[in-house]
Amino acid sequence: ALDANARQPVLELTDDERARAESVWRPSSTARRVLINVSAGTSERLWPDDNYIAVMRHLVARDGATTFAIIAAPSERTRGEHIARAGGGTFVSTPRIRDALALVATSDFVLTPDTSIAHAVSAFQKPSVAMYVRGKAERWGLYGTSGVNVEHTEPSLATLSVDRVIEAIDRVLASSLVTRG
Repeated sequence: ALDANARQPVLELTDDERARAESVWRPSSTARRVLINVSAGTSERLWPDDNYIAVMRHLVARDGATTFAIIAAPSERTRGEHIARAGGGTFVSTPRIRDALALVATSDFVLTPDTSIAHAVSAFQKPSVAMYVRGKAERWGLYGTSGVNVEHTEPSLATLSVDRVIEAIDRVLASSLVTRG
């Protein structure tokens, strides 16, 4: 059996990749950097736009200095731009997966459906909430991070309540010391 260190995912970034990601965030030492990935890859992992916007509004009400970077797959750019605009964030184009990975590494908190971004969160050990359809969190869930897997009881995230996700986010933020690295 592998020990925990052998199972922990690891990703390495170049200084240039990290610097490009840093330039996305507003230069402030106090603003919480929240990365929201709205791409789901498959229709059952799609969470409604209004839910992401409600989460963003909740986080701003909690801490007005919160800064949002919204990412989406190139095919979902219009959706990502809409959510960013409506929620008070900035849409960030990530034409290469490594662009998205660098944003994970430079964020303070990540919200994502079950995608490669959740695996990156585990590799960079970032506080996070990842959303899973029924039966997926045990195998694909966050690992080795101060995060919460929100596993819906249904085979689609379409009906996962905003309240459940916000409760998980509040729990993670209350228990996480926000550090950059």
